[in-house]
Amino acid sequence: MSTGSLLLHPCAVPSGVSAERAIDLLAASGFIADRTDTRPLTFLIGSDFLQLVTFMGCSPYIEFAPPSNGGADYCHVQIHAWESPRLLLGANTRPPRCPACRKPIDAAPAALADRTTGTCPHCGKASAIKDLQWRRDAGFSDFFIEIHSVFPGEAVPTEGLLRRLESLGGNGWKYFYLTGR
Repeated sequence: MSTGSLLLHPCAVPSGVSAERAIDLLAASGFIADRTDTRPLTFLIGSDFLQLVTFMGCSPYIEFAPPSNGGADYCHVQIHAWESPRLLLGANTRPPRCPACRKPIDAAPAALADRTTGTCPHCGKASAIKDLQWRRDAGFSDFFIEIHSVFPGEAVPTEGLLRRLESLGGNGWKYFYLTGR
């Protein structure tokens, strides 16, 4: 049973981030190690992963090795690079807030997934999907770094990791959590 994922993505859309450059940077940083053969662009955790991601709580249990049954419920990294941006939603995604009045847009998040804008029923402002305030429940980009088997709020990227990712471009980086995708 998957616990969820921590995802990082560049703020700019389109991002201009190259998967090859990102993989090289993440490998050189010790964030990722060997590729797995389970899914495309999927990697085992690297030797310096725990210096680049901070886990909260007094004693989190993190499984770094693939289970013997061949399942994917262990902490590993997957790169997602698409030609066009996507809105990634999960079972935990709440309706976004309007960037102008900060009130929730009442539409179900899934109803916004195939649209380019959302209109606030409170103030009438139309905003690009990427500009809506998704908090840490969804993300919009053409490039994502997904850390599997992380409970929402259980881990955060360090400033050092975010600074390294900024060298790839993308006008800064954000992170969010998904469950149940």
